[in-house]
Amino acid sequence: MNAFNGNTRVFCFVCGEEHQAVTYEEDGSMKCRIDCPRSPGKVIALSSDAAQFLRFRSFPAQKVERRQQFALLHVTDRCSMRCPICYASSGDGGARPVDEIVEMARRAKEAGVRSVSLTGGEPTEHPGLEEIVRRVSRDLGLRTALLTNGLALAADGSLAGRLRRAGLSKAVISFDTLSSDTSRAMRGGDYVAAKLRAFSSAAAAGLSLSANTTVCDLNLHEVGAVFRTLASRFPCMTHVLLQPFADFGRRDVHCRIDREQIVRALVESGEFPVSDPDHFIPAPNIPAFGVSVHPDCCAVCPVVVRGVGPNARMAPLSSPDALRRLCVRLASVDGRGIIPPTMKAAFAWFRCAGLLGLPLLGRRGIGGRVVLAVIDNLPDRDCMLADRIGRCGSALVCADGCLRPVCAAYRMGLERRK
Repeated sequence: MNAFNGNTRVFCFVCGEEHQAVTYEEDGSMKCRIDCPRSPGKVIALSSDAAQFLRFRSFPAQKVERRQQFALLHVTDRCSMRCPICYASSGDGGARPVDEIVEMARRAKEAGVRSVSLTGGEPTEHPGLEEIVRRVSRDLGLRTALLTNGLALAADGSLAGRLRRAGLSKAVISFDTLSSDTSRAMRGGDYVAAKLRAFSSAAAAGLSLSANTTVCDLNLHEVGAVFRTLASRFPCMTHVLLQPFADFGRRDVHCRIDREQIVRALVESGEFPVSDPDHFIPAPNIPAFGVSVHPDCCAVCPVVVRGVGPNARMAPLSSPDALRRLCVRLASVDGRGIIPPTMKAAFAWFRCAGLLGLPLLGRRGIGGRVVLAVIDNLPDRDCMLADRIGRCGSALVCADGCLRPVCAAYRMGLERRK
């Protein structure tokens, strides 16, 4: 057993306190031993692949003052589905009053948040959804997205357009599998065709798109095909977020999957356009924007897509060395001087990606558009590294109106109404 990073600290979800801990490598995996009075010597798995975990840790990760840029706004506990793997345990609960939701969004804006995503439950179950979108986006000026299972968008062909006219910018639709049998096992029904219709409806309304894919042992082998289908079929797709299965909420029926397993599954799938895991980088830090992301969180692989449909061609945006240099350059961007930090960040991106990386060329696949494969890394059900919480740029607007790091807040059930 070789110690890595010596002593560290973890935040315990059981007792709500921080404890001393140590991370170490054992049999090719990364583990963490925690000194918790309630369970002395408890060990949790950080990663199944120590080499890849440590490679992500080797990227520049300068710490800056946390400024949450993005927040989830829980609008209802109601849901039109009863997914066996749901992390939120939603069902027949109530909906927050519209005024209360708008006030929570206002507080988030005052705290520095620039964009919010409406979530639940299933936000399309809220009877005042269009008013919420209009007041949050038009009146408060926040970029507003919708996290949805897509069933309402598929059933009502005019809903996406009405939400777009109200001010909605983006639809984020859950999509886990291309298999009807797997959909039944994961989501309780065959929703594959309906969800694809939802993407088409949102795209036709002019909304930007992304997908949330929950990955467990049932669909791990499909992640390459899911990415290829969505990235090639919908030109306004910006990213596919692959979220590892985690054992909280109702998610207690399948084995735990981690970030590194999904990386391996993608590169070995034959469907994903890269075969080298070094094309994945941790989400970059940009100090000038107040963005500081812990390297144990998301992994990102930018993919260039040319064309639309089954004949679309895909390739990695750049080489692993160039992507690493991009991380270094973005971490060095500051707000000093006469050049705006946005220009500095854009120049760093251009030096890495060249003309292929310019979104201007790729909206309809003319010269290639960039779609990000993003792999999340959810915490253990009992605790997570304290420095991850301290650097989180994503927040949940909790029931008390406070902003809290999203992974920890959902794990502790702080999204629910008091």
